[in-house]
Amino acid sequence: QLVQTINEECRDAIESESSPIEPHALDIVIGATIEELLVMTSIGEFRGTFLREEKEGTFHVYDLLRGLREEIRGAEKLFGALVSGELQIGDIIAFALPLTIKEIGQGEWKQILATMTPGEARHHLLRTLDMSPELGATLIIKITDKPQVKPTTPATSSIASIEALRQTERATDAF
Repeated sequence: QLVQTINEECRDAIESESSPIEPHALDIVIGATIEELLVMTSIGEFRGTFLREEKEGTFHVYDLLRGLREEIRGAEKLFGALVSGELQIGDIIAFALPLTIKEIGQGEWKQILATMTPGEARHHLLRTLDMSPELGATLIIKITDKPQVKPTTPATSSIASIEALRQTERATDAF
């Protein structure tokens, strides 16, 4: 159902464009997380690399999008199968076009992902690569501890909102 909805939305967007978009020219990865579950689909040439540390410094490396590279059938059905899996703290997910990975080498790509934070990897890639448009975008995500979010009670936020509105009203009256 999710892929069908995405395909319908993309088809409508493509049809509404004043200049036609060629589906074979698109490189898109769409993903969502629900709790610890990652669900994604893609079209085009993006390569997805997933690393999970098993022991200190030892990673299992997976090609996330291998099964999704299908013949593009046109705007009716851009996206095909879904990939899903459970995320754990420390997991690393990265997407890049094949030319980017070829430029730095498959081994160095994996080494960068395994040893650098996403920010360090970004700086390294910018220094290492001549960022030409053919290299496209690169996305690196590292799963970390859940942020500590302070819950706000509806009553507290409603009272604060009303008070802020009253202060604005007083300031406007004084003006």
